[in-house]
Amino acid sequence: MVVMLFLSKDQSRPLGQLSKQLMVHPTTITLVVDQLEERRILARNAHPTDRRTTVVKLTKAGRDLADKVTAAMAKVNFGIPIPQDMAVELVELLRNVRREIGDIPPVAAD
Repeated sequence: MVVMLFLSKDQSRPLGQLSKQLMVHPTTITLVVDQLEERRILARNAHPTDRRTTVVKLTKAGRDLADKVTAAMAKVNFGIPIPQDMAVELVELLRNVRREIGDIPPVAAD
């Protein structure tokens, strides 16, 4: 489920990138993707420019399910027992930490 929600933002990700961003061993990602693919929630595709890379993408059923789950979680503030403004601040702080350690790209200068 976490993989689906993670993918829902831009619809696809290389498996290796998913593993790094979710901080999950590649074998675990493969097993989760196998299960979600079997349920027709994800589809595997070859990377358009790198033959060594496999990309996973949400299917229509996966997008529909991710939308339902996101809506349900939003109703309960994503299960976070803190006020909305604190949750937003926490997400921003974690994003900054991830940028500092090189996990996500820096913000482009204007």
